[in-house]
Amino acid sequence: MTSLDESVVLAMADRAVTWLHTHLPHASMPPDVSADLVDSINDYKALGELAVMASVIIHALPDAMHQRARDVLDFSWKELHGGGLLYERQLRHPTLTDPVESYAPFASAGFHHAALEELLRHVHGLVAFKGTELYPNRRLGVANAQRLAGLPHPDNWQDLAAATWLGHLPEPWAIDWDDAYCVTHTVFHLADWGRRPLELPAPAIVYLERWLPVWLDAWSETQEWDLVGELLIVDLCLPHPLFPPEFWLLIADAQHVSGFVARKGTAEPTPQADPASEFRRHQHTTCVVAIAAALAASRLRDV
Repeated sequence: MTSLDESVVLAMADRAVTWLHTHLPHASMPPDVSADLVDSINDYKALGELAVMASVIIHALPDAMHQRARDVLDFSWKELHGGGLLYERQLRHPTLTDPVESYAPFASAGFHHAALEELLRHVHGLVAFKGTELYPNRRLGVANAQRLAGLPHPDNWQDLAAATWLGHLPEPWAIDWDDAYCVTHTVFHLADWGRRPLELPAPAIVYLERWLPVWLDAWSETQEWDLVGELLIVDLCLPHPLFPPEFWLLIADAQHVSGFVARKGTAEPTPQADPASEFRRHQHTTCVVAIAAALAASRLRDV
């Protein structure tokens, strides 16, 4: 049993989704954006993060937040020209992996672009694409994106996992900030954001069950809320989540009444700050907290 209250995490998710939904206009791409994304790569990444958040909400929660999540997906899809921008980007740069990674959450939520899918099938069969050099956790991300988009994908998940930092089961005290983010994304892709918890290798599950509380304690002490939120998502991707209430309550306290969460420290609006800059500053961490809270509410119902 757990002392974490479902109503607490549902309220956190609701506030975060509301803030993101309210501030969607600040996530707009420039009207003259090209597929090269010379000056717009951060805007492009933000749209992908919003799409992941919304797709998780739709899969994890009942109808209460679905309309806002669907609005986020509709907005982000429109900003990507209905998938056309992804198509042009992949056509110009055949070895890039971000078009399929960006497309995956949309495809999993029912958005499709036939020409893009045909192009992805062709490009992903090229030796040049298969040989693209990526971090091991990123290669897992591409494989999971292919799976979500209904494309051919590798089936050697255990081999892909073994090549990652987590797959080596390193000395836990040797972890640093970058390693921790690699761990979180390894788990996200293997477990497909909690939808496939049993696909995590058994040794990794035992390792994470033992060391996640230690890492959560360390990064909570320094108020690294973005990383704490991602580590809480890792917990929710395990077959039997720990639901550590002390860290959830810290995140809840760190959330501003309006719904956003700062990457680090206290969530307080910057006086006289440009609203668009404020959105960009807090958008990622708020997406992370929305995902974590939605998954927590969903998994709590299975306890």
